[in-house]
Amino acid sequence: MASKTATCQFLALREVLPDMGSVQRLVQSIRTLVPARVSSSSLGNIAIEIQFPMYEPEALDLEVGYLITGKAPKTCVLSESRTLTLHELPAVDTLATVVHVGRIDGRHHSYGRLGGWLERNNMQIIGKGREILLQLPGQGNGDEAVVEIQLPVGKVEEKVRANEKLRA
Repeated sequence: MASKTATCQFLALREVLPDMGSVQRLVQSIRTLVPARVSSSSLGNIAIEIQFPMYEPEALDLEVGYLITGKAPKTCVLSESRTLTLHELPAVDTLATVVHVGRIDGRHHSYGRLGGWLERNNMQIIGKGREILLQLPGQGNGDEAVVEIQLPVGKVEEKVRANEKLRA
């Protein structure tokens, strides 16, 4: 479950979205419009970087776009009000990862398994999580999706664990 990732280019836009349906519509819009404006040989997977530290179901602060594998423009206009911007996602030394296969709305089960692994291994989340959309729903398997969930992690400090025991 633990791995490492290198620095990569990300052509994306950041928005606060009101619900998962809005996220899915944005992903579909990016999936449909960006390949007409950027060479498909430069486009990797669609990815989502999670910007919020705590889950807010009515205010999903996300950055959504394509991981870039080749040459890409500095910006890509999606619509009059939406422009994707090219920037660098930093390398992450230690990632806890899990691949979710199934309905996209069932990802919370995979997050739960990953959270259990973190707890058993005395790890904590130390940065922004990412979801790499390896297969979007409707691409050959109906509602089934394949999503790699990536969380940057580090060891829980002894002092933090001792404080948690005191609170329990």
